[in-house]
Amino acid sequence: MGRNNSKIIELAKGFNNFYFKHLQTPPATTPGYTRLTIPQGNSTPHVVIGLLTPQILENLSPWQPHFILRNKNLEFTPKNPEKRTEIFHEILLDWKEKGLFHLDKTWRGENFEIKPGSHYTSDSTPPLFTLDRSATPLFGLRQFGVHVNGFVRKPSGLSLWLQKRSGNREMWPGFFDNLVGGGLSTKNTIITTATKESSEEASIPSDYLMENLKPAGAVSFFYESNYGLFPNTEFVFDLELSEDFEPSNNDGEVEGFVLVTVEEAMEIVKSSKFKTTSCPVILDFLVRHGFINSFNEPQLPQLLPLLHMPLDMFYTSNHGNY
Repeated sequence: MGRNNSKIIELAKGFNNFYFKHLQTPPATTPGYTRLTIPQGNSTPHVVIGLLTPQILENLSPWQPHFILRNKNLEFTPKNPEKRTEIFHEILLDWKEKGLFHLDKTWRGENFEIKPGSHYTSDSTPPLFTLDRSATPLFGLRQFGVHVNGFVRKPSGLSLWLQKRSGNREMWPGFFDNLVGGGLSTKNTIITTATKESSEEASIPSDYLMENLKPAGAVSFFYESNYGLFPNTEFVFDLELSEDFEPSNNDGEVEGFVLVTVEEAMEIVKSSKFKTTSCPVILDFLVRHGFINSFNEPQLPQLLPLLHMPLDMFYTSNHGNY
């Protein structure tokens, strides 16, 4: 008789729901999904960059000269990044004007560079194309971001700063979130993104940030919602803050902030009030700092891989039977 999953394992399965629905049991298959690929020449395997639902595939049909369907692979045929970017921009503007796929509400005006996943943070690897951030889930494109865990050491123990997202935001309105988080947009590095988002979201001075920011690796997960697919990798940083520091927001995307104990933070994360796709970051923090351990979480060995999903293996030309 199998052991019941803990609440933490259920959370981890929740932010990896696409994996558990489609990819858990070999051979990994995604019935109804089509791989989006870019041909790389006769002698080089095509690059798998995304996954498409039947609805997305159908709405790409007016641009069929630029797409060729071969054996559950939709090849995006333009030969250079500029042309690919131009075509995607035309497609997305058309869908936005028609109100398709929530684009009229989620449009960010913030471009993401799309690169082969394992080369995403390499400055020497040119992008395959760029497109608005809001569209990346629609095409199942890999997404990258930065999160900063802000914490305070008190005599009574460790406390964490959490933000409460503005109720006006299209996605996750009013939910609790990590202190700072943002997507890795075009021309921004991991560290410039951390600096930019820390200033905009929490008014953290850049000089203090650069002196005290500690890199803490990354988390990755494979989530699905009504907005699309989120095969995300988030680069994680820890930032110890003084007891007299109080964050304030500058960009209108945050309603407020709360300083909570680790125990209180855990209860918020376990509730339905915390942003699902930010859960891996705070759970990883709690594991690394020993608050989630083998004594209080017997299923720790099952949790750790779910915080570090090997996304590269799902975006190779020979993986699975899509």
